[in-house]
Amino acid sequence: MKFELAKASSLPINQISNTSGSHLRVITGKLDLLLSGTAVVSGTRSTSVSDHPQGLLYVLHRVAERLVKQSEEEVGWNHAAVFPIAAVTVELWHRHPALGELLLAHLLSKCPYMGPVFPRPTPGQSQEDAFRILGYRFEDGRVENEDLFLQRMSGMARMYAAIISAPVPPSSGNKSHPHGMSHGWTWLMQVLDMEPMANVTPTVLFSFLEVAGNAMAIEYGDQLWELLDGLRKEYIPRYLSPGGSLVSISPSRSHLYLHVFLALTICFLLFLCCGNRLNHLVK
Repeated sequence: MKFELAKASSLPINQISNTSGSHLRVITGKLDLLLSGTAVVSGTRSTSVSDHPQGLLYVLHRVAERLVKQSEEEVGWNHAAVFPIAAVTVELWHRHPALGELLLAHLLSKCPYMGPVFPRPTPGQSQEDAFRILGYRFEDGRVENEDLFLQRMSGMARMYAAIISAPVPPSSGNKSHPHGMSHGWTWLMQVLDMEPMANVTPTVLFSFLEVAGNAMAIEYGDQLWELLDGLRKEYIPRYLSPGGSLVSISPSRSHLYLHVFLALTICFLLFLCCGNRLNHLVK
């Protein structure tokens, strides 16, 4: 039964794409039926979370894990993929609140920076343990390539940004967003109040703002521009100065902080004529 439940929860997620809103509604419907206890066909057999006392919890974990995995492995290199993933996630989160909490747990276990938590190695830790708490993968005793690590972190930062800025699904009635813009604003304020880490801080900050900047500009207006002006005038110079936390950053990524301000300015102009890209996916 475990195999059938795993298959029934994984296949729809693997099929998520930005083909059309109707395509996403079909996928969301399949997962909603599974999580609601309705029997679904997996392969040649019918299966239901009601068939086992722990069936629902298992599938909730499985769906949350797979959604995060999609952002981790696909979104980092295919940025547009984040929008349909977020649309499905928010729709399911509305219908099954426990899924959202588990998804956040899986996200933070792989990308603690969205907590935000910026782990620091402690004295006596092995090199492998020190890298693992930072979110790096190990294979055959070797730490993953820095670019691959940052690509994964970028994908998950984009996932979180797309979730908090996604429009409330029409099917939710009058319910509020399950994890909306205020959470993104709090995250942004906390990140800018913490000492940054070379490479990873500008990566997640830029990735987050590139996706959510449009919606945040609409929601917070002058507050956001004041924050970005402070970022440009104080935050960046302070940490790129001699002795600052980012002096060891690779030259190509040191410009990410400068690009943050530019990206948000562009987003502000684009939303006037384009609007949020998620809107067409939930109609």
